[in-house]
Amino acid sequence: HVFWKYPLWVNAETVDGGAAGLAAELRHEGIHCSVEDELLLLDWNEFYTQTHVAYLSLSIRKAVTKLSRKAPALL
Repeated sequence: HVFWKYPLWVNAETVDGGAAGLAAELRHEGIHCSVEDELLLLDWNEFYTQTHVAYLSLSIRKAVTKLSRKAPALL
């Protein structure tokens, strides 16, 4: 059995809570992950299917959208 930690850099200036905030949202969705500095580390193994990857993708997009800081409108 082989598994990897897939790193995602999270910009704390645009995502509330940075990598830790995103990890908390993903854990709420049942996704195992950890944080190291500004990196979100996703657990990944050779048994993941397209369904797993699609769920990860959807969950990440949903969490980033929820945590994204909106840029102020320019006048």
